[in-house]
Amino acid sequence: MVERTRSGRGYVGSNAYGARAAVTVEWREEDALAFIERPAGRTSPYAQESPPVPANLPRFAPADPLDDYWFDASLPPSEARLLATNARLIIEGVVRPIAGDTLAECHGNYGRPTVDDPREIFISTCWLGASIDRVAIVDGRSQAVLQEWRR
Repeated sequence: MVERTRSGRGYVGSNAYGARAAVTVEWREEDALAFIERPAGRTSPYAQESPPVPANLPRFAPADPLDDYWFDASLPPSEARLLATNARLIIEGVVRPIAGDTLAECHGNYGRPTVDDPREIFISTCWLGASIDRVAIVDGRSQAVLQEWRR
C-alpha cells in the first residue's frame, strides 16, 4: 500500500457543552493492489493463529492466512543492515477486474473530531485489481533472489 498524507488548516472546535479543543485536519490517500489471485505465501512469524479478516476490508480481500511474503536469514549486524537497506520486492502479474468490468474500487472514510481525540480525518482508499503470478524478495546489490513465490 502506498499512503500519502497531508495536513489541512486546523481550527478550534467546540461542543454543545462549551468544551473547546484545537482540531488538526488530515487528508490521507491510500492506493493498494487487490490480489484477486496470488501465490500462497507464508503465515506471519508474529501470529500465533490466523487473525480474523477485519470487517472494514473490501469484499475482495483474500481471507487466506497464507498472505505474508517474508524470509529470514542469520547475518552479522552489518550485513543485515545492508540487506535490509537494499532488499527489493518484485510483484509480477496483470491488471484484472475486481468484479465484472471494474478494474478499481475506492472507499471513503471520515473521522470526525471529538474532545478526547481532536482530529478530523478524511481517508480515501483505492484498490487496483491484479492477478499476481510471482512475488519475490531480491537483494538489490547482487540481484540474488532471496525468496520467491509463484502461482
